[in-house]
Amino acid sequence: MAVVKSVGASTRIRTLQLNADDVRSIEAALGGGTTTWRVGAQVADGKSYPRTVFSESSSLDELIAIAPKGRLAHFEVQYENGKEILTLSVPGPNARFSLLTFEGPGEDVPDYFREIAFLLQQDEKRGQKLHYVGLFCGPVLAITVPLGILDTVGRLGLFYDETRPVGNVSSAIISAVVAFLFLAPISAGIWSWTTASFVALRPLIDAASLVRRMRDRVVSAAAWFRSLYRADELAEQKMLFATVTAMFFGIGAFIVAVIDLVAK
Repeated sequence: MAVVKSVGASTRIRTLQLNADDVRSIEAALGGGTTTWRVGAQVADGKSYPRTVFSESSSLDELIAIAPKGRLAHFEVQYENGKEILTLSVPGPNARFSLLTFEGPGEDVPDYFREIAFLLQQDEKRGQKLHYVGLFCGPVLAITVPLGILDTVGRLGLFYDETRPVGNVSSAIISAVVAFLFLAPISAGIWSWTTASFVALRPLIDAASLVRRMRDRVVSAAAWFRSLYRADELAEQKMLFATVTAMFFGIGAFIVAVIDLVAK
């Protein structure tokens, strides 16, 4: 019985954000085999469970023509040429990594795998710029705005030397806390939106996806908090939740005491 050698290769890409031109470049890099394109779009129908509707075609142009606008929740490319199989999977906006895999006969990977891998790595570098945008917008919205309220309402002089008398510190603290609680989910939504993997075959940005992702994050966090008291096996998480809550209350009491001391 003869020994048959085969080769497998894979690369993992973080925050893969492809547009129609990138997908056409992938199509051009592939040879004369059979290519199957598959996209999935999330459907919001008010029900308690999410639905993703999939569309599959061997023609990229036909798929682009019927693809929904905005970000697609799921994208797959499968290419077969004899015994060579290449697969690219973007599993959805909640996944941090996309995967490109190859399997075929021989001891080396073909040139089209290297070309597509290089293209995806370049796209990964492009996506890192959005990482910085999300990282910057989050703290700016959720931290500097409440601090600015403390400066303007309480006149504490956090950003500048204040020469006027101290204002209403209690109102400033309450307003800053309310602003933080309101802006923190928005900042989390921006961060989630800028770091998500997606494919946009039609270039119109779906702004509603930001609101939907922010809402999903809030619902997910609320569900996690409810689960702390429903499952007996989560004793460690209950203790962690209690410890973190006590820590936040302690830090808050310390901040209020310092502010009152400064006000006096």
